Amino acid sequence: KMLILLKAYFISTYLASIVTLVHTSICSKSMFVQLLEEISQVDYKLLNKKEQTNRKRKCTAIRKVVTAILLIMCYQICIMFLFLKGKFEVYIIKTIECASLTCNVLTAVLFTNYVQIVTERHKHVNKVLETFITDVRCDGSNAGYCAFTQSASNRIATVPHVFSESLVTSNLIHRHRDIHSVRILYNQIFDIFSLVNNHFGLPVLAVTCWILTNVVLIVFHTLCYFEVTSLIGMCNCILCFLMKMILACQNAENEGDTSKILVQKLLLGENNGDKVVKELKMLSAQLKNMKIKYTAYGFFALNFPNLCSAIGLIVSYVIIVVQLQ
Repeated sequence: KMLILLKAYFISTYLASIVTLVHTSICSKSMFVQLLEEISQVDYKLLNKKEQTNRKRKCTAIRKVVTAILLIMCYQICIMFLFLKGKFEVYIIKTIECASLTCNVLTAVLFTNYVQIVTERHKHVNKVLETFITDVRCDGSNAGYCAFTQSASNRIATVPHVFSESLVTSNLIHRHRDIHSVRILYNQIFDIFSLVNNHFGLPVLAVTCWILTNVVLIVFHTLCYFEVTSLIGMCNCILCFLMKMILACQNAENEGDTSKILVQKLLLGENNGDKVVKELKMLSAQLKNMKIKYTAYGFFALNFPNLCSAIGLIVSYVIIVVQLQ
């Protein structure tokens, strides 16, 4: 049975890498360019210059991490050729195995980074909604002056809110426009999410099945032999990539729930005009219909409940098999 699991592990590794390479090179040549253009448009409306500089630094850090992974894999291949003794065919097989592992790991890392990019933009939109809530509370207070400047983005002109009857209508007009701009931003963020989810759906499904095969191998080997080998150690490292990927998808889903709560809090404001309430209701309906939830090619959602269910089923099945054995 251990031999069967090892064969399943290598087959899943090769199949996942083939699916990833074919899908990336053939099915989505212009997707990355379109995705970067969409992200740049959102950043132009949402982020200031300092935040855009931080974004560039993060992108540089991501490139360094990917380069480091590639260098480590190349180093392992060189060590294998220098110290391992065997036939030339063995070297070829090991090289293909390292290349497949590198391809699968890079796919998981790339998908996770794109999910985090979308989530960061979603967090900025939620911060804008939080400033609206603060603005509503300031308008409802009896203070003579409220030192708060409302800004839906760095491209929209802002004015200080002074509590007086002459400026109530002006504040409502600004709030109506800002909420409408938030709806546009959320629509653009949802478009980016759709691009990421549609493009990475099949590769993520293949990589997830490959990682779950690693989980089966880890559990079965641990229960049967009670020892740690280099292969099991590598499988544990691969499992960490799945946890990181699921965590990023779960955070994205949580940000969507936070947006719904913030909109409902805004609807409870006492000083909202009819146009503002109408715009908020449209935003609430938009959040319900355009729900951000990453899936593995539509087969299952990438979140912690599904991950715990899958790992629980695997562990239960392996325990039953070991007991019967």
